[in-house]
Amino acid sequence: MPTPATSLPRGSVPPAPGPWIALGQRVPAGLRPALAAVAIWTLILTAMCVAIYSDVQRQGQTVDFTRLWLRNLPIYLPLMALSLFLHWLFARHGPALAHPPRALGVFLLLALLFMPPYMVYQELAEAWWHGKPPGPLWELLTRQPAYSWWMDTVLLGGAYTVQMALSGWQRSRQREQQLQQTEHELLGLRLSLLQGQLEPHFLFNCLNSVSALVRGQQPEAALSALARLADLLRYALRASRSDWVSVADELDFVRDYLELQRLRFGAALQLSWEIEEHDWSSLALPPLLLQPLVENAIHHGLEAQGGSGQLHIALRLLPQERLQLQLRNSLPAQGSDRSGHGLGLASTRERLTLLYGAQAGLQTERSADEFRLTLSVPPHTL
Repeated sequence: MPTPATSLPRGSVPPAPGPWIALGQRVPAGLRPALAAVAIWTLILTAMCVAIYSDVQRQGQTVDFTRLWLRNLPIYLPLMALSLFLHWLFARHGPALAHPPRALGVFLLLALLFMPPYMVYQELAEAWWHGKPPGPLWELLTRQPAYSWWMDTVLLGGAYTVQMALSGWQRSRQREQQLQQTEHELLGLRLSLLQGQLEPHFLFNCLNSVSALVRGQQPEAALSALARLADLLRYALRASRSDWVSVADELDFVRDYLELQRLRFGAALQLSWEIEEHDWSSLALPPLLLQPLVENAIHHGLEAQGGSGQLHIALRLLPQERLQLQLRNSLPAQGSDRSGHGLGLASTRERLTLLYGAQAGLQTERSADEFRLTLSVPPHTL
């Protein structure tokens, strides 16, 4: 291409960036590559024209900037089309072109197919601008100096390399997003399985309480227990479909569960509450988080003592914005054959790890006659 003082010097064009630029969520995805290619090459064209205009001004000459810009615009139209083609090529064959030998081979083939027509096109555009006949085809091919051929090839290589890098980055992001999605699905599955474990365990223990009333020939208490059990199961079914429930609802569920146990143990179950004054309906917990801990206290405390014992429940919001639940239950004086702390504690620990990571804590302490549990989690606002 001729390079008069008012022409765009091809050698000064930097390697072309790839066509991927985020144009906003409102732009249809199918139009983004075309708009990005037009925008990038237009910016490069404008920058080069500004540089030429400044050089001409320093030389004491004058040039019309709009005319200069329009003169060089046709040179960039094939490069816009090239960017779209490279986008399509790497979108369709990106993984195959990730291998260096294959990528190099495709680039050499692309250079052989693109460069000669592009050089001819530049000469035709220049002849059209000056109103001159283009001349023979062979002369159009050989009129450009070797330097222009070399720099245009470098320009093509830059566009190709940048697009290849962007394609690799996009594939890496897709793999990362797929991995995150898989991990999220596995986390949800593990939580569902844990919750599924707790619900049959809860139902089994409640039915045991009802059967104990039946064996004790307390039909009225058994009927009342069945009605309360139906309420508990309705809440458990509804809560299991949610990721979060209010602390107030969880407390009501625990109270109903303990009322069911009181029908079984009567006055032998000595309950004490220490619930801090707070709008507990505005804070949330994972569903069915508290009840297994209370159930564990009943199972390894009162039942191990033959149906008598004390249970203290305290709930407070700490100044450090931590939600704290404390349970204290009495233990049998001579020990118990009920080993471990039950499914409730093990499943709760795993749920806390999955949901909160290191932000949650579940500590237990055992003395000769008392078992103490402290649950601490960051509050979740509804």
